[in-house]
Amino acid sequence: MQLARRLIEISEDPVLMCTLDLVESSLECVSGNLVRSRSLATQCYGRARQLGFSKYILSSQSNLAVCFLYGGRSERARTLLTRVIDTTAELTYVRFGATDTLAQVELYEGSLSKAARALDACQNVLAQDCLPSRSWYDLAHQITRCAYHELAQDWETVLAIVDDAA
Repeated sequence: MQLARRLIEISEDPVLMCTLDLVESSLECVSGNLVRSRSLATQCYGRARQLGFSKYILSSQSNLAVCFLYGGRSERARTLLTRVIDTTAELTYVRFGATDTLAQVELYEGSLSKAARALDACQNVLAQDCLPSRSWYDLAHQITRCAYHELAQDWETVLAIVDDAA
């Protein structure tokens, strides 16, 4: 990532910089470095707003929402996610990720019924996408589904989800 960042800085391409900030923000979040993840998502958001790139604005807001959720600020996460979901009808992969994170918010807050509705919404969004292979979003969604079914103590479904991932 450092090499990519250096090369992009030399090229001074703002679109590539937004892309790198977004990808690196996601990776930092997954690895648990929430401070760096939030900083990169904020940088991406600022650049994207300046350039008028709605895809990056919405994606960086989704990444920020994950940081807020993992930091225990579920209401702030919900606010961002609702905004993203309401404006991403055309960007199904962004909508899918945001809806999955909303399901995580509901799980965090202990609302299985709302989490189930968000998971159903994820399936509806996923049905609109046509990808050549499974995506990172799909893997993350399986983890969310497992968390839901674990809380519901539906162990057979957890095992089925895990078997499906193999």
